[in-house]
Amino acid sequence: MTLKNVLEEICAEEYALPENAPRHRFSRKHRRAVNKILYPNGLPKTERKLKLKRRVLVITAVVVLAVITGAAYIIRYGGFRFSKGRIDGYDYFVMLTENAATAPKTIEKICYEYNVPEKYQRRDSLCHVSEDDAYEVYVDKNVFFFVWQITKSTFVNVIQPDQDECTPIEVKGYNGLLVVTTIDYDNGDKFIENGVLWDCGEYIHMVSGTVSMEEIMSIVDGMTEN
Repeated sequence: MTLKNVLEEICAEEYALPENAPRHRFSRKHRRAVNKILYPNGLPKTERKLKLKRRVLVITAVVVLAVITGAAYIIRYGGFRFSKGRIDGYDYFVMLTENAATAPKTIEKICYEYNVPEKYQRRDSLCHVSEDDAYEVYVDKNVFFFVWQITKSTFVNVIQPDQDECTPIEVKGYNGLLVVTTIDYDNGDKFIENGVLWDCGEYIHMVSGTVSMEEIMSIVDGMTEN
């Protein structure tokens, strides 16, 4: 049984029809990076009109998450905890990591070196290393993937069962999850983002993008510990 099946059972009494489930909400940082790749000449008009509304939703999400992180956890899966929260009138599941209190609060080291296929170009304008995360983006024509390392205390991922499928997997000897997300844009565009994330004990790591899951796993397998 996948996480999608488990969460669908929990939500069954609350959603009469699957199409009534809420849309997935991505962080501003992630959507900004993806938009720069998919729309180098600027966002579609319909997307620009909704930016203010999305900012309000992000603020609402942050307030809700601050409240529910102290609540009881519904399920533990693949080394992560999942708690149900309510955002903008809809129920979502919030993915948190275990043992965040004992992990580093800042990026004290980059844990892995990346063996990136030659066809991908590093998008320097979208890459950064900050106090609590390190983010690199690689692009080949109209596809991309990113490599992300984030402190455990900062990591929060909001998922929605109708949009996401998660499967437990062992990654680099650690518990992890394969994640498949369907992303719908307001102008009708749609794409699938494949990813893998894991907890190495100190940080959360994620490799994700619009490439195949096989290529994502090949990139992960080529990563070496520093």
